[in-house]
Order: sequence, then C-alpha cells, then structure tokens
Amino acid sequence: MAIPGISHVLNVLRAQDVQKELKTAPDAEARCPVEVVSGLRGMLQEIRNGQSAGVGISGGNGVAAYAEINAFVERAPDGESVPLSAEGFASMLLHVSQLEEDLARQLKNARSAPAREALQRAIGAAENVKHLSR
Repeated sequence: MAIPGISHVLNVLRAQDVQKELKTAPDAEARCPVEVVSGLRGMLQEIRNGQSAGVGISGGNGVAAYAEINAFVERAPDGESVPLSAEGFASMLLHVSQLEEDLARQLKNARSAPAREALQRAIGAAENVKHLSR
C-alpha cells in the first residue's frame, strides 16, 4: 500500500476546509464593519456640531432616520463590528441617504457661511459612510 504524497493530502484538507466554510458561511452572523459604525458616529457628530450654526434635521424622514441611526450607534460598542442583517444594513444606508437629502435641502436655503460649512461637513460625512459601505 502506497503512502499518499503531501500534495494529495493538502488537496484533501483544502477540499474539507472549503466544505466546512460552505456549511458555516450561511449560518454566520452578519456584521456591520467597524469602519461603518465609526463613520456613522462621525456623521452624527458633524450634525450635532453644526447645531450652533443652525444646522439640524428638518424633514420627517430625516428626523426618523437620525433617530434610527443614533439608536443603532448607541448600542454599538466602540471599536467592534456589530451584528446586523443584510436587510438591516440596507435600511441603515437608506437612513443615511435620507439624512443626506435633508441636509442637502437645508444647504440650498442656508444663508450664513457657518451654516453652509457645517452642512457641507455633515454631507461629506454621510458620503463617507456610503463609501465605506461599499
């Protein structure tokens, strides 16, 4: 009886690893990356920082989106990815877009330079979150 070569043994082990991954991958818990959670925190902070310049959330969708994102971020531990389903992640990105639309609407009507600058920073933070989410 011949002893199998090392390459044969490695191929068998690799095939078993792939099968194991395929079995566990669908059962694995979906997570929101740390970078996205951090980006969401930064976006909310930019909005809060702009309040002194008159920046806020004015539309109904924007208010609801802000509340949802804020609640999510408050539950998220610092420096950790957070369990979040694909549907939850898509919903979070929708909320970011709703906030961005609300801020862009405000930017069109902003009269002071500090308000425009604060709105531009908040919009930039929202765009950053969407970029990180890709």
